[in-house]
Amino acid sequence: AELMFSAIETMHQVFNPVLSNRISRSIHAKCQILVWNLVLVGCPLKTLHRVSNLIQPKKGSLEPLAKPREETLTQWLHIIHPGLFGNPPEKLEPPNSVYLHAKMAGNLPGPAWAHVVKACLSSDFLLPIAIMNQFGAHIPGIKGENPKNLMTDGCGNLLCSQTCLNSADLNWPQTVGSGLLYVIMHGCPDRDCLKKVLEPVLRKLDVSSFDVLDKKMAWNDRKPVWFQSVADLLELFFVPILEEILEDIEVGHMNVNETMRKISCQFMEVSAMIPPSFFQVCEVIEGCVPDHISPLCDSVVAHIMISQMYNMITKITEPLVKGGYTREKRDFLVALGEGIINMSSNTDIQRLEGLTDASANAKTDQFHMIDSPEAELNHSVAEMIAYELLADPQGGVALKSVHRFLAYNTEWIGQVLGVQMQPETDEDYPEKTNFRIAPWGYLVYRNKPSLDLISNIGGVKFEKTLGYQLDWEKALRHAQEAPEPLTSMLINRRAEVTESAETEESEKKLLTEILQLLKK
Repeated sequence: AELMFSAIETMHQVFNPVLSNRISRSIHAKCQILVWNLVLVGCPLKTLHRVSNLIQPKKGSLEPLAKPREETLTQWLHIIHPGLFGNPPEKLEPPNSVYLHAKMAGNLPGPAWAHVVKACLSSDFLLPIAIMNQFGAHIPGIKGENPKNLMTDGCGNLLCSQTCLNSADLNWPQTVGSGLLYVIMHGCPDRDCLKKVLEPVLRKLDVSSFDVLDKKMAWNDRKPVWFQSVADLLELFFVPILEEILEDIEVGHMNVNETMRKISCQFMEVSAMIPPSFFQVCEVIEGCVPDHISPLCDSVVAHIMISQMYNMITKITEPLVKGGYTREKRDFLVALGEGIINMSSNTDIQRLEGLTDASANAKTDQFHMIDSPEAELNHSVAEMIAYELLADPQGGVALKSVHRFLAYNTEWIGQVLGVQMQPETDEDYPEKTNFRIAPWGYLVYRNKPSLDLISNIGGVKFEKTLGYQLDWEKALRHAQEAPEPLTSMLINRRAEVTESAETEESEKKLLTEILQLLKK
């Protein structure tokens, strides 16, 4: 099962091992034989005899129709992992489906961007809600810490100029949060998509968590993940505004008041390009803000926009100075930032407040068919969304950060979604692992200890295999699909045959009867 989700590219291929899907068919065929071996050789003799009689067809009943080969090949999934796979196996519960997509995203080489998108957008945003509930209120980093290199700048080894993600720094939760919301806002046309993801965590926050929306704290660069993730959604739309400011500086137009008036006007202009989901989540935030909190310009939307514009100006000032900016230009950027963070309300800013009401009735694109019953169609749609996101550099960073998180936290995802990732064992062997969120390392994929490969069978440790629980009736019904020569060969591998000297005569007779029953 572990190999399957590292070698098969799509969920459709996993559950449709037709001849054209050679890898899927080969893995399923091998696993099916192993399950037959487990059942016919390992089942207790009395249980095997009882169930063999139980599954015999009643007298006068019609012989059941033969199932297609592709259907019987996948049935072992439900037998071995009944808590993860349904009957039939392709009927997955929403949490199980999300977990498997996250698992494939974290294990498949590539990376498999379609599975990253599917994990984020499917099943009514189960995974993003769980992640934001976990560290949405977290304030990353340490006060005064300014790393020399951002993890989004790439490693730079061997003069590589690509923008892969380096090892996680203290701000990695913010990168994941911003990446998740970016994928959701640009990948889902639903105006309520961001609202669905953030409302659960916003309702749980205490009063002090909304201090970030007070105008007295607007200058503070230490903000919780939920707030900065919402603000970062605006960066894509504010880049042209910032570029125009820099062009004006180059030609000598450095009037703070005039530039501030232009920025407030441009806020309204770019708002037409911002998806309605952003303004809808701002409306939810506004409803959660305590009465004693006073946002900039008395507007949550304006506060978030002004705060993000101030952060963008602050972020570029030091690199521009290192690149040769004169002291006069630097002072202008500092003064502009201070002016923006203390901006007073005006006509253009007041008009921003009306966008939250207008967004509730705004027309949106047709919903993407990403949760349809057709797995192949779902994968194609997810690929299309991924390609659109990767076309933009910010979309690439967003997908990379989410992918790296999935690759290093697959077990935690299954745990938080309530998925039964391992088969059950007897109560005599209680063992529960509490997985924690882990930051990613230098490698794209997490290196698992080699000991895990030699000390586990399908997620069950060797010393726990005797307590492995199996529905023998279902398993033996599945074993009936085995060819008669193979059934006879496996029965003859049982201990009652190989250790005949230590086997009682009654057990030998019982085994002969079982063999006759299974051949019917």
